[in-house]
Amino acid sequence: MSLYNERKKTGQLTVADAEAVQDKINAINKEGKDKTVEIEAETLAYQKKYRIKR
Repeated sequence: MSLYNERKKTGQLTVADAEAVQDKINAINKEGKDKTVEIEAETLAYQKKYRIKR
């Protein structure tokens, strides 16, 4: 069992534990936002290309 889970079970989570979890969440959210921006950029490029052909 990880140190984090052990502390969670005994109710002894520290501020550092909470910050580490928040950092992981932030990293996951940033990755998701980056992917969304990438997809939006590809969509715009496709729309422009399509409009020019028409």
